[in-house]
Amino acid sequence: MALTFIDNPDFRVAPEAAATLARVGEGERAARRLLILSGYHSPAVPGLTLARLLRRFNAAFADRTLVVSYPFATTVEAAADVAAAALRRGGWADEPLDVAGISMGGIVARHLAARGEARIERLFTLASPHRGALITRHVRPDAGAIQLSPGSTLLAGLDASLPGSIGELTCYALLRDWMVGATNTAPPGTTPLWLDVDRWYARPISHFSITSDRRIVADLALRLRGLTPWSRIGAPPPRD
Repeated sequence: MALTFIDNPDFRVAPEAAATLARVGEGERAARRLLILSGYHSPAVPGLTLARLLRRFNAAFADRTLVVSYPFATTVEAAADVAAAALRRGGWADEPLDVAGISMGGIVARHLAARGEARIERLFTLASPHRGALITRHVRPDAGAIQLSPGSTLLAGLDASLPGSIGELTCYALLRDWMVGATNTAPPGTTPLWLDVDRWYARPISHFSITSDRRIVADLALRLRGLTPWSRIGAPPPRD
């Protein structure tokens, strides 16, 4: 049986996707240092996967890409401490950065910026719970999960400090995200760039598959390199 697919006319990948993908690796390469922040209790694997795909598109380089994970951090603050320490060790603390935040990593990035511990010129978030995560309505195993709940004090504080703390914010989402919810992946008053899941086996794990979705990674690569992206802000996600 064919999959029901929701098209987004404001994220136009087909039919020229293959030709565009073939050209992504040509021309100017991304110039700014790239920090990739992992998700909630996540190992470094998703971040490393994203870095590897971005390298194929000439948008990430080993000497200018830093992947940080914090699998044992039980709060957003603790995760931000790990990231801040990694920036200091690498001599990146005062460098202008592009940041890709995976899930909770987007919230960690906003916290770093609000604390003045990272100079984030552009923040790209992938399935980040800017408005809280759906799953926290049912499961909240630690303080970090409570902080990622809709309406939490931490998220409200980050929303208040967002103007001026980050140069540019771009949010990506995949539909059918039962963990965060596509409509929660951008701060209040903003809209994410969304796509429906186009691989049947990825639908049950939509939230986790975003870092390997080549449509989203390619669009991110185009933006990192200052090229014309496929996506633009349009209608909000029609479903979570």
